[in-house]
Amino acid sequence: MRAGREEYGIRTLFVALVLALANGIVWFPVWSSGPEGTGMRILLGFVTIQPLAFILERLLPSVAIVGVLGAYLVESGRHETRGGRGGWLDRARFAFASAIVAGVALLASIVFLAGSGFSLMPFYPVAGVAITLASGLYLLWTAERMAGASARGLDVAALAIACVSAALRFTTDAPLGVAPVDLWNGIRWMDITRWLLGEISVALWIVVYSGIVLRGQVVRASVSVAGDA
Repeated sequence: MRAGREEYGIRTLFVALVLALANGIVWFPVWSSGPEGTGMRILLGFVTIQPLAFILERLLPSVAIVGVLGAYLVESGRHETRGGRGGWLDRARFAFASAIVAGVALLASIVFLAGSGFSLMPFYPVAGVAITLASGLYLLWTAERMAGASARGLDVAALAIACVSAALRFTTDAPLGVAPVDLWNGIRWMDITRWLLGEISVALWIVVYSGIVLRGQVVRASVSVAGDA
């Protein structure tokens, strides 16, 4: 039961990564520029199929919900470490908890501070970097635990690229950040770069976790064949 729950969690994380890639494509900086994504709202106005518009506007919350659910299933279904070593709060679970705390802090700031005249900058970029780093570390350590040496390389590259993207996001969003050169009617080249790096990072994570999902299916199929024999 625990192993099955862990397997379902990995699959759910894979779905969250696919949704994250779709969310990045939908909110491409060229058509989501302007205050609070004004361009994207204009674009959605031309989407006549209401269910599609409804889904597009809620992709990012869906990523967060599905990702948290997947991580919860993975952690609740994990086997104990060999030899009983390691406490309940290991590095992967600490990274997961850190991502949750950063996300809750960000949501709380939006709900309680946005309308009070309190300046949320540079809180947003700091929280964004924290969420990116914590989530990336969780994905890295979970992939290494599930896939071993076969995951090393792509997962490290995915984390490194995500960190560079987050650093560029911080630079462009922080009040004292370097003002980049404008391109394409106000679209900043650093926005394009950090978006592209973010999408590459998510794509690499999809490759890593698709390998873990396929590996689990192969192992389950081999066990089933051995049991039938």
